[in-house]
Amino acid sequence: KASPAFLFPQLGTIEGALPREKRLEQLAKLVTHEKNGRFARTMANRLWQRMMGRGIVHPVDVMANPPFDSDLMDYLGVYFAENRYDLKKLLEHIASSRAYQSAPALQKDEVPGAAFIFRGRN
Repeated sequence: KASPAFLFPQLGTIEGALPREKRLEQLAKLVTHEKNGRFARTMANRLWQRMMGRGIVHPVDVMANPPFDSDLMDYLGVYFAENRYDLKKLLEHIASSRAYQSAPALQKDEVPGAAFIFRGRN
């Protein structure tokens, strides 16, 4: 028989004998644990992808891939966590950024799908 468990046990466990509501509370605490940067980074990457057309880590489902800008990825993850995982606040933060408000600029020699570098507009 399988029992409830968290993917990263070093952050904590879920007690299978507890009622469903309590197990969900434990899961929420593990997902948003201060030492678990995965959730905040993944959500920030997904929102960035929805708004910009391409994730900071691409494809968005492969977070093991290197981000095109690790400082940006870390910044947005920390921002999201510090603002109590408020999706609206993160969306507003991205939408009010210069990167979001700038026009796209493709280089003449740039091939879609090739190694991606966000250049923005000069």
